[in-house]
Amino acid sequence: MFKYYHFYFLISALFIISCSSQEVVGLKDKPLNYDDSLKAKDECTSHFIDGNIYEVKGDYESALKEYNEALNLMPSAGIYYSIAKINWYLDKDRQALENILKAVEIEPKNIPFNDLLAEVYTALGLRDSASSVLNKIISIDSSQINTLYKLANIYEKDKPLSAVKIYNHIIEQEGPIWEVYARLAELNEKLNNFQDALKNVEDLLLIDPSNLELQNLAASYCVKLNNYDKAINILDNILESHPNETEAREQKAQIYINQKNYKAALKEFDYFLFQDYVSFTKKLDIGLFYFRESLSDTTLRPIAKEYFEKLDKDTSAWEVKLYLGAIALNEKNEEAALSYFKYITENAEWQIEGWQNLANIYYDKGKYEDAIKIAEKGIEHFPDNYGLHFLCAISYSMIKKDIESEKHILNCLKTNPRDPAALSIYSYTLIQLKKNEDAYIYIKKALSYTPEDVNLLGSLGMVCDALEKWDECDSAYSEALIIDSLNSLINNNYAYSLSERGIDLDNALRMIKISVAADSLNSSYLDTMGWIYFKLNKYSEAMNYIEKAIEVNGGSPVLFEHLGDVYFKQGQKEKAKSMWEKSYSLDSKPYLKLKIEKGEI
Repeated sequence: MFKYYHFYFLISALFIISCSSQEVVGLKDKPLNYDDSLKAKDECTSHFIDGNIYEVKGDYESALKEYNEALNLMPSAGIYYSIAKINWYLDKDRQALENILKAVEIEPKNIPFNDLLAEVYTALGLRDSASSVLNKIISIDSSQINTLYKLANIYEKDKPLSAVKIYNHIIEQEGPIWEVYARLAELNEKLNNFQDALKNVEDLLLIDPSNLELQNLAASYCVKLNNYDKAINILDNILESHPNETEAREQKAQIYINQKNYKAALKEFDYFLFQDYVSFTKKLDIGLFYFRESLSDTTLRPIAKEYFEKLDKDTSAWEVKLYLGAIALNEKNEEAALSYFKYITENAEWQIEGWQNLANIYYDKGKYEDAIKIAEKGIEHFPDNYGLHFLCAISYSMIKKDIESEKHILNCLKTNPRDPAALSIYSYTLIQLKKNEDAYIYIKKALSYTPEDVNLLGSLGMVCDALEKWDECDSAYSEALIIDSLNSLINNNYAYSLSERGIDLDNALRMIKISVAADSLNSSYLDTMGWIYFKLNKYSEAMNYIEKAIEVNGGSPVLFEHLGDVYFKQGQKEKAKSMWEKSYSLDSKPYLKLKIEKGEI
């Protein structure tokens, strides 16, 4: 007990001072006589000191019990503060808040009390309240640097400009501080204040001029400011003393890429080729960048080829052969391509990633036939691979080969029958193949997984229209337009459905106007507009739009038939018959033959 003596004495003294100015009351709020008052004060002090002893030992539950006993005898700001602290230690944030508020109410200018109140507010997510208290502390004592730090930290998320202002104020008061400059640089970067961020990093470099990470960061800010000359100067200084500094060399290469100076960039990248410390993956990524760029910029093809050929001399990795083979295909050098791909099949046929990645690259670039060629070659070795079959399915779909697409998407559904993407593609393929009953089933199944997919809802509306499920057709289209009211395709399809049924034509006209406004040269939209006017008996307007549709796409069976119907209603029977004959020559529908024979609708 002796070793705590001086501590007890200090606590007791502080406690007595804290209580001396307050009226002492009993449990029933009746004034105590002098002797009772002294007794209550002594008991209160004893409980308070015991609470401090327990607190020092880490026995917070016992400390809390003693502090509460003291509080019952003589309420004071100090006791409320101590109880708040213990609740804070015990993660009882609400109880901590309740007690620290009472302490601050009694002693509103007590800095430790307000500091704890701010911490509790912060823990409870009451950031505005916390910042208000911290500002109050600063108004009481502006030298509270730790308080400034806490306030800046709170402001960083919601008021970054205020945080920047506070950190600058700290530097003005305290001088250069590494951590503050670092926070300022990060904040200014988030605010896109790259000039200020650069200044912060340059200030850090005054403290630690040889720091490579900071030098690279300074160069990156120069790039963001389009100050490429300064960035390259910084990077050259790094590389002069640290030629193997990967980040600096990559940044320099990236600057040249931004400037479309691909040969200069490749010179930097070439350095990596012959360095043992650079991983093969890094070397391959560089080549892959040039390969991807060469698909849209053919002038880069020789650079990509040169890089991979250099890399090929230093490794027997199959990945290098894969991209060299792809380059050979682009150059129409089938003999070289076959050689490279043969190497892969003989030495790395187990590597599905090569087939998938290459096929994906072609698909992303819109080279669907090349994607199919690569994916089907991969399927020969991986017949049940979902990714390769899916790539084939969507690629065939893009080039309107729906029977081939169906074959591959069915393989996908064998692997994953609940995949919304595969179900969606399959339903679309079935629609193209005029298998509307089957399409209806698969669209419904896909929608059970993605009920707000606008495209699927539009497909459901179209299929229900073909199946004459009118109520469900209207419901599907309406639901789709609730989600995307300006969707031009769905507005067109719904409007056309209504016009074919001859109902709600004013609404149909409103919808098709949305579609035409979005794409005034879409022949389908123009035809729908014309057909709605036809149904409204406005034949002159109908003729204008349908003729414009034919002018745009050269005509189709439906367009010629519609224009023939318009001519007929205008009394131009010979012209009508001529249009019907054009339509029949493209699509020999029996009812068209009857129209032609009768010479009337």
